[in-house]
Amino acid sequence: MRFVFVLSAICASVALPALALPQAVAPVPTAPVPAPVAVPETPPEQAARVTNELAAADAAFTRDRTEVQRINDLTDTALQSQLRMPAVRALQATIEQQRQARHAYVDSPNIPVELKRSVLLKLQFQANWDLEAANRQLQMAQLRSQQRPGDLSVAGEVGAAQDSLAKAQAEKQSVDSKLATYGLLPKPVAK
Repeated sequence: MRFVFVLSAICASVALPALALPQAVAPVPTAPVPAPVAVPETPPEQAARVTNELAAADAAFTRDRTEVQRINDLTDTALQSQLRMPAVRALQATIEQQRQARHAYVDSPNIPVELKRSVLLKLQFQANWDLEAANRQLQMAQLRSQQRPGDLSVAGEVGAAQDSLAKAQAEKQSVDSKLATYGLLPKPVAK
């Protein structure tokens, strides 16, 4: 009888703390944190931004062009072959970045017109250069197509050259329109 009483006391001492454990508290729902509101740029801030972006693009172009020239001057032809194409691709990407930065600069309403004109003339030079290059590329691809009729790889070159020409023509039209807007080309006469 004493044994049963002691056993009951032990079981009670083990069970009581378990009964005293705190109950889990349901999490209190919190209100969502509002997204930060974008503060619009002031005209001076916008002008400074596009100016800085253009300066950075010009600096990147100078850097990548210098690197391509350095590789072209290497006497180690194997190393030159290994390095040239990645460097040329980097330069091409930088030229595109520079073109976009120039357009953003010209399109800014907060840049003086005389500064826009100097950048527009650079865009005009690049657009004319790209259009001539695209025409030459298409002519060469068409010539290879005539020499190797039925060659699918050559047909692909012709298609890519046609796409490049269409892109160059669209860029030329865009630049010419802006040149006319700022008095650097006569405005086209409506037909």
